[in-house]
Amino acid sequence: MSRNVEDEVARHTIETMTNDDFRTILSCLMRVCWSAGAGKLYLATGEGSDQLKSGLCSFTTSIVNSKDVSIAQESLELLVTCLKLRKNLLKIFYELSRVEEFVIDVLLGSSQPDLRNQMMESFFDLCLDARFYS
Repeated sequence: MSRNVEDEVARHTIETMTNDDFRTILSCLMRVCWSAGAGKLYLATGEGSDQLKSGLCSFTTSIVNSKDVSIAQESLELLVTCLKLRKNLLKIFYELSRVEEFVIDVLLGSSQPDLRNQMMESFFDLCLDARFYS
């Protein structure tokens, strides 16, 4: 399958999924980005997600390996892409449990400057998009 066809299939899937499925996808991507950004990807699972809380990235004393950083960046990119495709459902994202902690912790607490910069740029773009479309 060509890249354009794959992109269209992915776009169609996101645009047509139910609100509950969309919420689940957003929650999963948030957990993956947050936990990988702290070098603790194992916390992205259902059982470990109870440990996702404010300061997770800030209090990480070990160096986050490059694979975890890549996973965090890719999941952040997917999260933002989903939100841009369903701008009318931004409210679902902002109503997720601990979303404020996630944004602040990754944006300010991550030891990885590339991830912090990507978070800043991504959410700045989302804010601009939301203002334009509201």
